[in-house]
Amino acid sequence: MNATEKLLRVFESCGIFIVEDEWNDDLNLDSLQYVSVLVRIEDVFSSEIPDVYIFENTLHSFQDFRELIKEIESSK
Repeated sequence: MNATEKLLRVFESCGIFIVEDEWNDDLNLDSLQYVSVLVRIEDVFSSEIPDVYIFENTLHSFQDFRELIKEIESSK
């Protein structure tokens, strides 16, 4: 399973279902959903998300989260 598939499963496990045509759309996550997704990403990818993403709510679309995963994986 590649990183994008893992990320899709993370969102699905949080009750958020995304189709490829919507990857650039704003997810409109509330704060609880946002934190739930971030915590699940840390678990699934065995990585710590930098605080800037946690405190500033800078991730709005699925594509934003994909870029975060690329950043995390490249720093390992």
